[in-house]
Amino acid sequence: NFFIETKGGPQDDSQTNRNLRKLFNIIGIDVGYPNNPIKDVPVFFTNAILGLKEGAMADSVKASWLRNDAETFLKPTINIVQPKIIITRGKKAYEALAIIYKLKKSPLKNLVENNPIKLPDGKLLFAVYHCSGLGIASRNFELQKKDWKINKYYP
Repeated sequence: NFFIETKGGPQDDSQTNRNLRKLFNIIGIDVGYPNNPIKDVPVFFTNAILGLKEGAMADSVKASWLRNDAETFLKPTINIVQPKIIITRGKKAYEALAIIYKLKKSPLKNLVENNPIKLPDGKLLFAVYHCSGLGIASRNFELQKKDWKINKYYP
């Protein structure tokens, strides 16, 4: 439904994109806008799960999608990009990384409070809440901003 409503294009003014830009600004990174990104910024964005689900954006994610895409898409992407830092936005994104790195499942609040997690290959993982409306319902945006300030990290 969202894909049809937006004609498949990114929305600069969506709540998620506005909030994501604010959060990255907290750690000193201006990523620009989806339709006009700052191309020399050393960040790479991807979803943990590829494809589109029928129905609403907030509809549930199937465990089989998460397992499949973690192994067939996300793991190879990480191997190609070789990031120093990985930020998982939301519980499902963390679960995808947990599959790849064989990490324990843990409540997202505990993960956020214990950032960063040093991965076996030396990368740092920061778990944060998703900054969409649904994510903000779980952890308000003021607390999310504090999470990003506390976890400020300069490589």
